[in-house]
Amino acid sequence: MSERLPGQPAAANKPVRVCPQCMHPTRKLYRIKHQALGDWDFACAVCHARLIEDNPHYVYGGAISGTPRRRRAKMPRTTES
Repeated sequence: MSERLPGQPAAANKPVRVCPQCMHPTRKLYRIKHQALGDWDFACAVCHARLIEDNPHYVYGGAISGTPRRRRAKMPRTTES
């Protein structure tokens, strides 16, 4: 989901996601489990802090940000005889 933040030029905009917990736009979401038998959820930094506080069922599953990481090209293997 890509949206423009108000008041920013188009060139400065990066993909923005919406936090499914609070519905606020954010550039970074955290993948978490916060219920005993729950599925993976996403949360912004504010909701993440609220959901993990004193939560014995909390499991961190990584972060997803607006800009994907650039992968390095693999070097071709050389065979030595």
